[in-house]
Amino acid sequence: EENVLTALNDADPAVRKHAIELSEKFFVNGVPPAPIWARLHQMPNDPDINVRYQLAFTLGEVKGKAKIAPMAAIARRDVDSSWTQAAILSSLADGAGAVFTELSADAEFCASEAGQNFLRQLVSLVGAENRRAEINEVVSFLGRMNNPALTFAMTRALGNGMERAHQSLVSAGGFVTNILAMSVAVACDDTVPGPQRVPAIELLAHTSFAESGNLLLSLLDQKQSQPVQLAALSTLARFTDPQIGPKLTHHWGALTPRLRAEAVDVLLARADRAAALLNAIASGAIRPNVLDSTQIKFLKSYKDRAVRQLAAKTLTTKSASSRQEIINKYLPALQLKGDFARGKKIYEERCISCHRADGEGYALGPDYVTVKNTGKDKLLTNMIDPNAEVRPEYVAYAVDTKDDESLLGLVVNETATSVTLRQAYGKDTVIPRANISKMSSQGHSLMPEGLEAGLTQ
Repeated sequence: EENVLTALNDADPAVRKHAIELSEKFFVNGVPPAPIWARLHQMPNDPDINVRYQLAFTLGEVKGKAKIAPMAAIARRDVDSSWTQAAILSSLADGAGAVFTELSADAEFCASEAGQNFLRQLVSLVGAENRRAEINEVVSFLGRMNNPALTFAMTRALGNGMERAHQSLVSAGGFVTNILAMSVAVACDDTVPGPQRVPAIELLAHTSFAESGNLLLSLLDQKQSQPVQLAALSTLARFTDPQIGPKLTHHWGALTPRLRAEAVDVLLARADRAAALLNAIASGAIRPNVLDSTQIKFLKSYKDRAVRQLAAKTLTTKSASSRQEIINKYLPALQLKGDFARGKKIYEERCISCHRADGEGYALGPDYVTVKNTGKDKLLTNMIDPNAEVRPEYVAYAVDTKDDESLLGLVVNETATSVTLRQAYGKDTVIPRANISKMSSQGHSLMPEGLEAGLTQ
């Protein structure tokens, strides 16, 4: 213990950091020895961020209210560090409400964008812990806010947390009912700027389809801005009402290409919606080419037997040349002189949803800066036959949840408690491991075959 206390005061930050970790060995039922605690309590002021980062983890081992003040002090100082934020949040299985109370009373902290983002994460934890006094504290804070967009986002975070505790947002009572009514009014108002309307629309996920479904469907209209349309679509996806599939396919003609790509993901997520999509394809209302080869394989191996059978009947396999024959057909293109402007247009039409180039696009597949260095021959092969050589991090995974959803994407992050699945256009879905019923590799690339269709040499 004396050695650790000496090391906690060492001049070298690496020594101090390791000493903080070692100090945990002397905690008794979450209570540090008095001399060690006296020093740990001072260390939110340590000049080295790595020391404070370790301290945030170690404070998580401290039981009771003693850790709240130093934890809040680290949050104030290092709120711009996503790593330190994660360390604090991981240490607040108990105490999120108390830290929220302290930080929400700090006007300077609440005024910063990073502070607001962190408070949203704390509010979500408070909702998940589902302690009535702490939820009341959050609701009281929401009632005092004068920033509508932030109020909607904070309320949604509370609802998301309470959902994990199998409670509805409405049960929070108080000012929440008023906020939900305000969100409906803002969502309907075309004169409100998009940055305010989007969080209002997203908050409607904590109502019901019966209450908000028609409003959300009306926001898919082409006169609305794309952020508003996308928010409406993602909010519809949160409901489980069986009308959603038929309603979305009915609106198909009004959807832009970007919205159609998002709508396909929404339709594939649940068996009743997938069936509605397949029925629309069978009737001719939607063309089969809205589905790429990866999505077709996903449907043909869907967890629901009726969907599998319908997919096998509806999505007949075309007799096509082998991928190598198609590669051979396009080989002469390698001898042609490139045209940057024409190439960029094709990139924007076919590739931007999954690949970044010169700061544009979304990082689902490899960045073009890395792949262009492998040479033209290799690049041609990878584009036409994406399954010829698939690096493990780009293999598609299907995740079935206990909420009867089926999601397809890349596993981009795993923790002890969750899996993060990434889809086109940079959409990340964090799935709690406790909610996963099955996760399986699809054995092929998420990049579909056939992207060359319609292109000349």
